[in-house]
Amino acid sequence: MEILGALLRLFSYVYEFILALFLFLISTVVLIGGKHDLHLPMLPWEGAALTYWVFCLSLLGLVITVLAVIGKLRFLFPLWCLFVLIMMVRGFFLSPFYYSGPDQFGGVVSLTIGAFGAFMSSLMLLKRRPVR
Repeated sequence: MEILGALLRLFSYVYEFILALFLFLISTVVLIGGKHDLHLPMLPWEGAALTYWVFCLSLLGLVITVLAVIGKLRFLFPLWCLFVLIMMVRGFFLSPFYYSGPDQFGGVVSLTIGAFGAFMSSLMLLKRRPVR
């Protein structure tokens, strides 16, 4: 059971880190270019505001994930995973987001299921660890 818990935590760390790193790199490229033509219709912002929100939130996600991995402020990680899941459900399924076809819809569903799995796995961080 201990190994399963460790694998689930690893999954949540890797999922959230890769997602945050991807968004951080995209927003950094847009910021360096200075054109603010980032187009993410699943998010509630547009233009320069979208670029800055994605940059700041992805940086926050990276910091929270790294802190959780090293054992600091671990309680923030499940909250971050919940925030990511809520933003995905809201943006992909509860807003007027248009899919270009079944492949894109399948990718969105897979991404959201991954976020759900990362959130559920992150809840294991709230479990008390035995004292050694």
